[in-house]
Amino acid sequence: MSIVFQFPPEWRVTVHVERVGETDAKGNRGPSTEHDVEDCLVTTQATEEEARTDLSDTTAYLFTVPGADFASDDVVTVPEGPGRLWPWGRFVVNGDVDYGPLGTRVQLRRA
Repeated sequence: MSIVFQFPPEWRVTVHVERVGETDAKGNRGPSTEHDVEDCLVTTQATEEEARTDLSDTTAYLFTVPGADFASDDVVTVPEGPGRLWPWGRFVVNGDVDYGPLGTRVQLRRA
């Protein structure tokens, strides 16, 4: 059970993820991929402990189900919500993704 399901459904959003292809030994870049991730909470809030340890250029946080498919440097597009409940636009995954039993936590910075 993910922590995101404790929040109202209207707070959760589907985001679009773009990932640049891997580079092979010869320096050739493979194909890029795109996918959507459902049930995401996007916020500018962090706990005091997180704020002390996070990267300084983090501008938003994304929380979603355990094991969600995010990687460092992915480009994440967050749709605008009703009443601007969350930050929206294009972001880049900032640093490593935190995976845990209660969910996945992703630091984002504006693209």
